[in-house]
Amino acid sequence: MSIANFHNFYNTLYWLVSVLFLQSCHEVVVVLDELPANTPQNASLYLAGNFNDWDPGDPRYRFEKGADNRWTLRLPKAIGELQCKVSRGDWTTVEANPCGHSIDNHAFRYGSADTVYLRVASWSDLEPTTCGSVTILVDDLPANTPLNQNLYLSGAFNSWDPGDERFRLKRDSSGRHSITLRQDHGQAIEFKFTRGNWPTVEVDRFGHQISNRRFVFGQDDTLRVKIENWEDLAEPQNNRVTIILRRIPPNTPKTDKIFLTGDFNGWYPRDINTSMAPDRDGNFSITLPKNKNEIAYLFCRGSAESLEAGLDGNRRLARVCDFSHDTVWVEIDSWVDMPILQDNK
Repeated sequence: MSIANFHNFYNTLYWLVSVLFLQSCHEVVVVLDELPANTPQNASLYLAGNFNDWDPGDPRYRFEKGADNRWTLRLPKAIGELQCKVSRGDWTTVEANPCGHSIDNHAFRYGSADTVYLRVASWSDLEPTTCGSVTILVDDLPANTPLNQNLYLSGAFNSWDPGDERFRLKRDSSGRHSITLRQDHGQAIEFKFTRGNWPTVEVDRFGHQISNRRFVFGQDDTLRVKIENWEDLAEPQNNRVTIILRRIPPNTPKTDKIFLTGDFNGWYPRDINTSMAPDRDGNFSITLPKNKNEIAYLFCRGSAESLEAGLDGNRRLARVCDFSHDTVWVEIDSWVDMPILQDNK
């Protein structure tokens, strides 16, 4: 091939590649769909990205405000992925998330859409206007809570620090404690109250550990809570209840054992841990830990067919023990598998 023919071939190839490249390029219009309410009225808005060396005040990429108050910018044709952020002219005024913190770049591919809509949630240099918050208000404290002692909130948002001064609750003139959290602490948070360290963490009224409290932002703007007890101030002598059978049906077989069955053991009718033993007075009794607010239970003789019944001989509804007393006296009227004696009617 002669040099002249080679040049002609090269020029033709270059022209074809250029045409194909231009045909593969796409134009896109960027529209600012929403702006923060506190955006200055006379502000100029710019788009910075991988197309202009991330220049936050590049006049070639300034948005135009139309008669409909919508801000638009037509980008030159290009291919590949576009990454960008909106600013008001420099990096101190770049857009941020609803709570004023930095965000990831907007990203989309040329050709995926003719128009791209962007929402600016807030500006880095201005107070956020759309950040959700919740005020946690402690309505009730244990009676033995030391006076003038600080309360703290601990959760994943502060690495579960039990005495973080940033999350110390404020106390008003009436003695009520409260704290306001912003949504930047998480969409859903788990937390507990302490008096400054883990030995003073909140517990249930029986002194047992409780599950983490949980709140999802957007549900309410105020969360009212009650703290039942403190781990270091719980009174262990009140943590057990004794259930005593004052009377059982006279025809109860002497050789049968009586069991307690309920929601605390999956309604297992022959749980050796809940077998009742007669005391010196001949009364059957059992002592249980107070490890929940209440239990539902029934008596049986070791099987589902031998559950206790009412005066009519039908299986009775489950009993409920709310642990408000340390001793509970009960009577069994009859058994579902035994005849009702005349004396029991």
